[in-house]
Amino acid sequence: MLSSIIESLSKETRQEQAEQELPVNYLNLLSEAEKQKLLVDWNTNELNFPQGKCIHELFEEQVANYPDAIALVDESQELSYSELNHRSNQLAHYLIEQGVKPDQLVVLYMERSLEMIIALLGILKAGGAYVPLDPASPEGRLNYMLNDCKASIILTQGNLRNNLPGQQKQNIICLDDETTRSELLSNTQTNVERQAQGLNSEHLAYVIYTSGSTGQPKGVLVNHRSVCDFLFHAVEDFLPEHIVGAVVSSPLVFDATVGSLLVPLCAGKYAELLPEGVFALDRLGDCLADDEESYLFKVTPSHLEAVLSKGYMQKNAQARHVIVVAGEPLKPTSISHWMKELLPASLFINEYGPTETTVGCTTYPIAESFQDMNTTTVPIGRRFGDTASCANINVFEYFNWLQWENENVVVDPEHYLPWNYQKNNVESSL
Repeated sequence: MLSSIIESLSKETRQEQAEQELPVNYLNLLSEAEKQKLLVDWNTNELNFPQGKCIHELFEEQVANYPDAIALVDESQELSYSELNHRSNQLAHYLIEQGVKPDQLVVLYMERSLEMIIALLGILKAGGAYVPLDPASPEGRLNYMLNDCKASIILTQGNLRNNLPGQQKQNIICLDDETTRSELLSNTQTNVERQAQGLNSEHLAYVIYTSGSTGQPKGVLVNHRSVCDFLFHAVEDFLPEHIVGAVVSSPLVFDATVGSLLVPLCAGKYAELLPEGVFALDRLGDCLADDEESYLFKVTPSHLEAVLSKGYMQKNAQARHVIVVAGEPLKPTSISHWMKELLPASLFINEYGPTETTVGCTTYPIAESFQDMNTTTVPIGRRFGDTASCANINVFEYFNWLQWENENVVVDPEHYLPWNYQKNNVESSL
């Protein structure tokens, strides 16, 4: 980079001496090749992902193609694509009877399980947007988010019902309640026609709350179009033919889980749900050590360090996993041992992107030669997907946070939600 600037300055200096004096801000620091790369090659805006579709429609396409293939696996059971589709359809019709419609928020307060994924798909099929809340969250954070999002329905499990803060006015539905189960089983298993629901790809898919490290948690709205963009490109880049499925090791409240849960379900492959709690790292290590099957993983650098700290991870030269590392800055020291010694045949990808840019907006496949470079950080790479780079952010309850005088934020007041909150498309260069 420095040598390129010196070369450019040298050319400009020669031109200045030959023609006329130029102010410093007129000097061109980029070569023509660099201009082409930055302004054209890396900034194309062609939308080459399926337009106008919703997330669950991508899943339903796989149901039609692979009805008997395994879609979900946990420690004790599994569901085929057709079984998962039938059960989520039954829940979708039930939620529609409860009044769920496009852009309506439905809280998902459940432990990681097959039932949680059925609930997620059921909400999407009904036209609603899921708001995942972690059962492990402190009561204060949980209470704040419940009051802030004002969802009319909470889907939960009987063992978690009493953990909800008191005086909740929402319709609380325990999906493992016998009466509820009976009602669900009596519902039709057919797909919901999204046109009949008035649902389109611009409607909300989910709302995920930020950590609140700079104040109160903020809910970020993400629509179907943005997620479909991410999923389409993730299937292309993260799921080569030899990958059989993905390992889900993170909570649903982190949007990184979209990359391990929904990506395989949009490609006819399966998602394996690892247990939560004390055995989570052990099972993650077992999957990473698997040399018979190749998986997609979505982990943080802290995950990799924690697995290493267990001390039993051995070299696995046969494993051809795809390991997407995201959520934290990635240092070469964190990845070098994995690439050189433990999983030399696996592909490691550094992914960057805040929740507002829909899971990830840049990726960098880490080449073997990079391990020997003298650098302190792994590059975040190039733009990922079609809409990610322009950061089409849907902001929910961000109004007290945004500085309206900031000229870099442009708010479109034409978009609004019927339930007394405004939804604004915010285009921001991040």
